[in-house]
Formats: sequence, C-alpha cells, structure tokens
Amino acid sequence: MNRMLFPALILAGPAMAHSDTQVHAHGSDYAALAAGLALIAVIAITVILKLPK
Repeated sequence: MNRMLFPALILAGPAMAHSDTQVHAHGSDYAALAAGLALIAVIAITVILKLPK
C-alpha cells in the first residue's frame, strides 16, 4: 500500500498544500515537487545499480 500512497501524496502535494477556496500551486511548490522527484529518481537508480546482475 505504501508504494501507491507515497507517490500519490507527493504528486498531490502542491495543489493540496493550500486550503483556500481556489486550489492552486506556486512556483516554489513545483520546485519542491521537482526536487522530491529528482531525489526519488536518484535513490531508485542507486538501488537498481546495486542489484546483483
């Protein structure tokens, strides 16, 4: 379940971080999202490269 939950939270984060009547995301939200996705990609690549061949 965690495999599906965390990506959903990461992707929904910028729009849901604001509780105003209008749901929107700021540039800084997208920057944080991009940094988070880049970090996840680096971790995934590292894990894949360490797998036995």
